[in-house]
Amino acid sequence: MKKFNNIKISYIIMISTGAIFVLAAALSIILVQYSMHQLSLIEAEAKAKILLDRNMATHTYFSKIMKPKLLEWTAPYRSKDYFEPSWMSSTYALREIHKYFSSLTPASYYIKDAAINARSPENNADDSERAFLEKLRKDDKLESYSEIRTIDGHPYLAVMRKGEVVEESCLLCHDDPGGAPKELVRLYGPERSFQRKIGDIISVISMRIPLSDAYAGSYRTTLQISISLVFALVLLFGVQFFLFRRFLISPLGVIRDKALAIAESTEQLGENIPAPAGREFKELTDAFNGMSQRLRISMDHLEDRVAQRTLELKASHEELERDITDRKRAEEMLRESKERFQLAIDATEEGLWEWNIQTNQEFFAPRWCEIIGYSVDDPELHHTFESWASRIHPDDYDRVMGALNNHLESCAKYDVDYRHRHKSGEYRWQNSKGKAAFDESGKPIKMVGCISDIMERKLAEEKIKASLREKETMLNEIHHRVKNNLQVISSLLSLQSSYLQDEKAKEALEESGERVKTMASVHTHLYESQDLTRVDCGSFIQELVGNISQSYGRAESPVEINVDAGEISLGIDNSIPCGLILNELVSNALKHAFPEGKEGEINIRMRSEDNRMVLTVQDNGIGFPESMDLTKVKSMGLELVNILVGQIGGKIDMQVDSGTTWTITFPVKRDREWRNG
Repeated sequence: MKKFNNIKISYIIMISTGAIFVLAAALSIILVQYSMHQLSLIEAEAKAKILLDRNMATHTYFSKIMKPKLLEWTAPYRSKDYFEPSWMSSTYALREIHKYFSSLTPASYYIKDAAINARSPENNADDSERAFLEKLRKDDKLESYSEIRTIDGHPYLAVMRKGEVVEESCLLCHDDPGGAPKELVRLYGPERSFQRKIGDIISVISMRIPLSDAYAGSYRTTLQISISLVFALVLLFGVQFFLFRRFLISPLGVIRDKALAIAESTEQLGENIPAPAGREFKELTDAFNGMSQRLRISMDHLEDRVAQRTLELKASHEELERDITDRKRAEEMLRESKERFQLAIDATEEGLWEWNIQTNQEFFAPRWCEIIGYSVDDPELHHTFESWASRIHPDDYDRVMGALNNHLESCAKYDVDYRHRHKSGEYRWQNSKGKAAFDESGKPIKMVGCISDIMERKLAEEKIKASLREKETMLNEIHHRVKNNLQVISSLLSLQSSYLQDEKAKEALEESGERVKTMASVHTHLYESQDLTRVDCGSFIQELVGNISQSYGRAESPVEINVDAGEISLGIDNSIPCGLILNELVSNALKHAFPEGKEGEINIRMRSEDNRMVLTVQDNGIGFPESMDLTKVKSMGLELVNILVGQIGGKIDMQVDSGTTWTITFPVKRDREWRNG
């Protein structure tokens, strides 16, 4: 992640937030577009039903009422060979009525009574109409069929419905050519549309309604909704950006600028910066101001001590007479050396000590004594090892002695933090470092080192830990509230679906509710786990498939669902897309792979391979067509799967062999990438 070291964290956060807003807008637009297309289809189907009902009503009236009556009334007056198609042929009459209707109301739709071996070429069935007519003759329960068909590059709703059934009045013209009116045979010939029997299905009513105009209208509506949505998201993003800069970036910038100014010049030490809004920033600002003031005091005190010591040495130098020039020069050099050494010791703010192991005596520098509240000649301070050890906090004693013995026995590093009793009686945190000297036989003879007062550092660490615990609690609460809000959305979708009459719209809302439940399940696992950034895949997938089985009424289904996820866990950025992908694939398998209560099993497996995750969903059901192109499929669920796989940077593969196997492969982010990306 070194390439992100020089990028401002504000830019990273805002870019990430912007990406989330863009993704939310894109998904919303896709859902709106899909819904508008479905409404267009519903409208077209309603129009087709009205026109087909009108055609069927006209045909029924003609065949069962008008034509039989006219045949009965005209029987005494017409000869056996008489034939007039305008009232003796229902197909002819319907075709002419439709022509007249089209002349009054020009329409772009297509409608005809299609028959095999029709007497008029205008009524001959094409391949699709011929195929449907054959199915009608084989299946008594089949009444109609509809599909979306592309003709000359334009989409049409094609609807076919069972048409004319041979009545007794039809046999006059459709039984045997020898018994038919000679005028009919002269007009149409003796081969076409004869040898019919009562009850034969001889035609289908075929209709095609263009969808281009309806789709264009849905595109315009989607565009208007999308513009409004994008405007709202941009406004929301701007408000968030303003609040983010006002209450987070600006206060941090003030502290950063003051720290840089102090680093360049000590003149600003001790100056306070104003406390911004928010308790955390107020505490941070107070700690920074306190540190600056203490550093100012320490620096002033150091300068005073250096000046005082210089005056003392100068006075001492003036009192002594130097008889020997070489000795005077040596002493001057020694004085300067000691002065530099003392200044170095004072500047470090550390207390030096020396321990004579053989005599058990210790020497403590003035700074060491000052740290624990004593002066060098204080009668209460005994310069012995036992005196020092007796002031160690009881809870830290064994740890300190252990570190000391390890150093003396094996030369292990002696660097330990512990609490030491101050003269006031309170325990203050110190850091002690030291190194031992050994004789020729390897026996330790003395040890020197230093201590530092780290009380402020420990207090700061405690504040940081408390702040982290508070932030962890807040993050837990956020996950909990997100989960609750998602459950409310799921309940609203379920409630709304109960008021819908259209089964497709109701199913779409129910499926959306299941997707929301899946996202809520991710947040449930997050706030119930110790790691608030990652989800345990095994338990999450088990819970997910249980919910899916219950939602489809298959809790006691003969379909067995097996999950193998091991100890794999995912971050939230991948957990939600993976959960939605599993929701779609498992739901699709339960709905379509095991028809009519067929037994079977669904196997779900997740594994890690070379810094990539491999998710497999396999069933032994009836399977998909092998020629199906995933990128061109029109299913809402599979389109959503393709979008989600692209979102996590993965790829999807489908294999059909004694069932269907879906394999999704996507890259895995490392822990640091989860925290920073």
